[in-house]
Amino acid sequence: MTTAKAPTKRLLTLMIAALCLPPGTAFALVDAKPATASTIKANEAIKASLPFNDKQDFADAERGFIAKPETLTIKDDKGNVVWDLEQYKAYIGLDKAAPDTVNPSL
Repeated sequence: MTTAKAPTKRLLTLMIAALCLPPGTAFALVDAKPATASTIKANEAIKASLPFNDKQDFADAERGFIAKPETLTIKDDKGNVVWDLEQYKAYIGLDKAAPDTVNPSL
């Protein structure tokens, strides 16, 4: 194997290994960094510029709403979990502020 191909092979091996992990695990392998001062400043400016106290969009989304699934777990035709969104309930909610690293409009 030539030295030029070695880094490519290593990267390919890491990518394949990451695909074999359960969803969300690959992100857990990287240590999270705190928001930089410029990111915090930019996100605060966005938050100040948007009408976050206006909840009309939420009321409109709820109007006519019939039902939702009990869990946010997606399974394949064999019953295997392919994506589990339940874990995100700990981070996302109308009562939870966006972390400093996340644009508050998302």
